[in-house]
Amino acid sequence: MLRGSLCGIVLLDDDLGASVALARALEAEEAALREEQSVEEAAAAARAWTEQREEEEEDAALLARVEAFRVRERAEEAQNPGLTEQMIARLPRGPLAPPSPRRRRASTCAATSTAAVAAAADAGVAAEAEAATAAEEEEAAEAASRDCVICQHSMAAGECVTTLPCFHQFHSECIPPWLRANRKCPVCNVRVEVEVDLDMGAAPT
Repeated sequence: MLRGSLCGIVLLDDDLGASVALARALEAEEAALREEQSVEEAAAAARAWTEQREEEEEDAALLARVEAFRVRERAEEAQNPGLTEQMIARLPRGPLAPPSPRRRRASTCAATSTAAVAAAADAGVAAEAEAATAAEEEEAAEAASRDCVICQHSMAAGECVTTLPCFHQFHSECIPPWLRANRKCPVCNVRVEVEVDLDMGAAPT
């Protein structure tokens, strides 16, 4: 019986030693996993920092190119602020087309007086009143778009007009003096770019 007890104690000691060894092995494995995770997190942080620096450098380079372009553009405008006669001559010219049929119908609708609009609204015909108001606004916009901002006079159908690349139109006798001193549209301030053949004695803009 004593021998059996001793054997039991030995077995318990062996089981305890195995459990301790297993626990230590698990702890070592967890430590290795934590270290590996730390290394991966550090590598990910380093990659993110590098990518951020690269993006910042690209943005800075882009801003530098834009600023250099603006400086060069200002220098060119200071040397030659306007268009040459050859450039102005290459701008499309022609008679102003009459308003489209849709515009003419809008104009007819817009002829409705404000009193008629009010009467229609009072009568409960809100849709008709709103349509008439919209037609008046459209007619006003159409009339404004057919005014030459240089001379402040309307451009009638059939008059010779010059069209800039931004599609704004002006009297053909009004816009050249402006363009000789300023190569930007007087309406939208967009730079007027005109390609000129080398054999015309001027370089492309």
